[in-house]
Amino acid sequence: MTERQKQVAVLIAAGKSCKQIARELGIHFQTVMKHRENLYRRLGIKNALSLVLLVSGGHMG
Repeated sequence: MTERQKQVAVLIAAGKSCKQIARELGIHFQTVMKHRENLYRRLGIKNALSLVLLVSGGHMG
């Protein structure tokens, strides 16, 4: 997982919207959406709740 993907994952887990994440990281909204899509596929999950559980459990690497 790239550093940017980790940043996006942490921000999603914190409850931020893709638009908020894009503004915070200074990237395009669609880039955040692509990072999210890639994260979900890479981690084998389907939603933000699963991502929250992974991030809070320290199972992201």
